[in-house]
Amino acid sequence: MKLAFSTIGCPNWSYDEVVSTASDLGYDGFEVRGIGGEIYAPDVKQFKPENIEKTKEKLKSLGLGITMLTSGASLAVYSEKEKAVAEAKAYIDLAESLGVPYIRVMCTNRPMPDGGDIQLCKRLYKEILSYASDKNVLPLIETNGIFCDTKLLRDFVEECDGGVSTPRSKTLAAEFVTSISRTASSRTASRNIKCWVTAIFPSKTPCAD
Repeated sequence: MKLAFSTIGCPNWSYDEVVSTASDLGYDGFEVRGIGGEIYAPDVKQFKPENIEKTKEKLKSLGLGITMLTSGASLAVYSEKEKAVAEAKAYIDLAESLGVPYIRVMCTNRPMPDGGDIQLCKRLYKEILSYASDKNVLPLIETNGIFCDTKLLRDFVEECDGGVSTPRSKTLAAEFVTSISRTASSRTASRNIKCWVTAIFPSKTPCAD
């Protein structure tokens, strides 16, 4: 098990502040959801192609890894389908370059189970899983929206052969942590509680190096 925090709790911190805090407090790494006020990870300066090798070397020297790149791609929203796929693929490409094992995608961008087209979500999720299949990156579907129903989630990820990222929402976390052990626990790669993240994955899973 590796312990990390998400920058969703400190999205305006500079990259150096995030790295220094992770190192000073003894974390194994951090999940990226906002750096220096920039929410779109491919636009973060340290993640630009010309800076990636230097970024990876610095993390390796500190014994840190980036556990996940958390995109805003919403796969169950018809009006956003092209944007969602493009964003997910950009995150997969960046994760491959950085050696990050996971990205996060969602059904919708709302925490409550308020709809979304599950068939569209399934089709787009399979598309991005296929895109990531030879890149050593696994797109994880978050348990918000319609996937608050963990049986529905289990059936979805098993059919798609995907993975799960658990919620940050304090109203959903307790229910999910209990029920996930009975449903999709073998598919869970990241467990997130509110704005702090415990990224759980086997030691054999690659971290940034």
